[in-house]
Amino acid sequence: MAKLKIRNITKKSLIYSIGTIVSSLSSLILIPIYSKYLSPSDYGKYELAFSLTFLLVIISYFEIHVTMLRFMYGIRNENVKTKYEAIYTSAFLRTISTLLLLVFVFFINRVTLYPYYQYGIVFGFCFALGFFYLNCARGFDKEYEYTTAFSIFHIMNLIVNSFLLIVMKMGAESLLISQSISYLAQAIYIESKLKIIKNFERRFINFKLLPKMLKFSIPLAIAAIGIWVLQFYSNIRLVALLGSSANGFYAMALNFARSIPTFANGVIIAWEEIAFSIRGDTQDKNKYFADSISKVLVMLSCVYMVFVPFVTLIIPYYLDPSYHNIISIVVITTAGRTINFFSLFLASIFGNKINSKPLMISTSIGAIVDILIINFMINKFGIIGAAISDTIGFTIVALIRFYWLKIENHYNIKFFKIFTYFAIATAIGYLSLLVNEKQNIILVVVAILIAAPNILPGPIAKVKEHFTNIRKKK
Repeated sequence: MAKLKIRNITKKSLIYSIGTIVSSLSSLILIPIYSKYLSPSDYGKYELAFSLTFLLVIISYFEIHVTMLRFMYGIRNENVKTKYEAIYTSAFLRTISTLLLLVFVFFINRVTLYPYYQYGIVFGFCFALGFFYLNCARGFDKEYEYTTAFSIFHIMNLIVNSFLLIVMKMGAESLLISQSISYLAQAIYIESKLKIIKNFERRFINFKLLPKMLKFSIPLAIAAIGIWVLQFYSNIRLVALLGSSANGFYAMALNFARSIPTFANGVIIAWEEIAFSIRGDTQDKNKYFADSISKVLVMLSCVYMVFVPFVTLIIPYYLDPSYHNIISIVVITTAGRTINFFSLFLASIFGNKINSKPLMISTSIGAIVDILIINFMINKFGIIGAAISDTIGFTIVALIRFYWLKIENHYNIKFFKIFTYFAIATAIGYLSLLVNEKQNIILVVVAILIAAPNILPGPIAKVKEHFTNIRKKK
């Protein structure tokens, strides 16, 4: 059997994780600033504006940046020409997409409440441009440039956002302004390194590639709309049913949930590139993917079991008192976002086969279930109902993708170990809501001891080897 040629996932993960650490640190600084200078109502309006803009970006650009990244690795082979063709062909589509964004923003503003829509237009364009350049860096295996650009965005966003909120006394619109400026800075940095504009040649726009890219991209866009429903539709329903303040509380809880996978995020980003590039014997690929699924499920369970009691412990000291009642929401929203990360991991395996149809089907079903139950859940349980509804939707998406892959490829999955760590993570998450502060500290320590061998296997193995050698010498 032909041996798989696989990029170094450990190296890539560590490099990408540096960027996610910077992201998490900037978020840790910004979250208490938001809680102090923005009321739950104002923060809820920002989250509504962000969610509407994010939806319009998905519809306008139909996930072409993800398709570009996949096609940069080629269908049968990978070379410089395939990369440039993917970049400039997708750039041609993006020009049309920008015009669509302007039309959609104008239309949405006329038919519904769209806070800060003027800033939303600029933010939407800058957001799409930033991700276009980030994926260019990933497609060229420029991990250092990607990480630097990612870090530039978060550092600049931290500085500009703090200045606008604290010094200029601006409101929630400052969040959109600062992110727009930061995405532009990110794009300018990568352009200075990769010379995407300078290297443009007309021959790289491959019109024969357009139908293939669209065929892959359109189901992805439909899937992305489903993901938008699962991630942001609850914001709209909370505003409608409970008001902007309720949405502000939920959005603040989501801020913690979105920051959960500092290390996991680096692994997912690195894994996507590796999954796209893997070629070779089907049996070898199936074994590699099955082992990876088992490891990632265990790792995400470990990240969750450490993160939840730690956040529960720090929130009373970290946020303005007006936000202290979000602890119970964080436990559920974190579970939902962790499951969503697993879904993204599975999506890259389908990407290896250039098959986006399962992504569209699974996400659509999850989104439909979420839409059907969310009003009932909010009316029954309040803000927590929105978190439960979203988590159910994410779980449905992940289960469909998981079993689709398992049945289609006959993966051999180590279920016992997965369920063991999943049960421990669930128990620790639940207990963190019931115990007092000292007991929560014990939970954090226990969780770290259980999780460390799976999150940091290399360093721990070296420590064990070191003490083994000492014993042998004695």
